[in-house]
Amino acid sequence: MAPNEPPYSKLDLVERVDKWSYYARDHEAYKRHMQNYYYFLIDGFKVPFGYVPDPRVKQMPWLNFWAIDHEKRTETLKQGTDFDTRTELMRQTLRIGIESPKVDILSGWDDEMFALYAANGEHVLNLDGMGLDGFGVINFAVHMIGFVHLKEGTRYWIPRRAKTKTSYPNMLDNTVGEVSLLEKLP
Repeated sequence: MAPNEPPYSKLDLVERVDKWSYYARDHEAYKRHMQNYYYFLIDGFKVPFGYVPDPRVKQMPWLNFWAIDHEKRTETLKQGTDFDTRTELMRQTLRIGIESPKVDILSGWDDEMFALYAANGEHVLNLDGMGLDGFGVINFAVHMIGFVHLKEGTRYWIPRRAKTKTSYPNMLDNTVGEVSLLEKLP
């Protein structure tokens, strides 16, 4: 090992900090962990789209197009056999959640729509960004910091988020952030 080389690889570092209980790694730990979550399902698709903590399920005023099964620990969007209908039903769900005084988990519209894909790659619906965390949708992103080396030293471009953003308004941000798997729509 070289003198300045870390004692472990980057992948080892990810393994050390990733505390999620994966089913493939440890079935029993996964089952124990998931006792505190409901699976966010959409009728017609077998794989969950997200994992919603118990308090969120209990706070939401579920509309009649949702089926909540407390025994199986699922919340299923039951209606909406087409893209536009599913998108509209999710919009209604988020709207009623924002307007309900009992719900403190939804902060307000991000006004950024994201494409929600099924495991088979089908574009199932568009979801406002505030619904990603609210429904426990797993998403991935790549972030970059812009910099240049000058005679005077390295200069970084660190933009500031808009004051109107619902998440971290007016805070410093990364130069570029692009969501993948849940691709951001134009």
